[in-house]
Amino acid sequence: DSENFEITIYPRLATSKIVIQGSSHWYINSNTTANDWSGAVYKISKYVDGEFIKTLMPGGSYDESIYVTDTSMRSMGNKPIFAFDNPGTTGRVTYKVFVKAQTANAPITIHNPSYGPGGYLMATEIKQ
Repeated sequence: DSENFEITIYPRLATSKIVIQGSSHWYINSNTTANDWSGAVYKISKYVDGEFIKTLMPGGSYDESIYVTDTSMRSMGNKPIFAFDNPGTTGRVTYKVFVKAQTANAPITIHNPSYGPGGYLMATEIKQ
């Protein structure tokens, strides 16, 4: 679900570490301008009790991308999702994955079952 690609955990200890792992299937439909980059840019943000705290994985301009030389070129793949966090709380901690197209000239689709597997997220608490 591209709109709710998130996971919530209530850590048992405020001193624990959290490992966020997952995968996301992305599909670049096409690019309206040739000789240009197309891509899917990912970031992971942390929320505590519904309030934004920080970005754990900021993503880059060319996260999962392809350089297209023809407007009909397409690409797809799976993006590994991985981050560490120190929650500092035993409250509700939500990790949200956001995905956007690298350029407005090349729309993307994520987790479309017609093109491949969906996405998944897992949060594991590690006692410190």
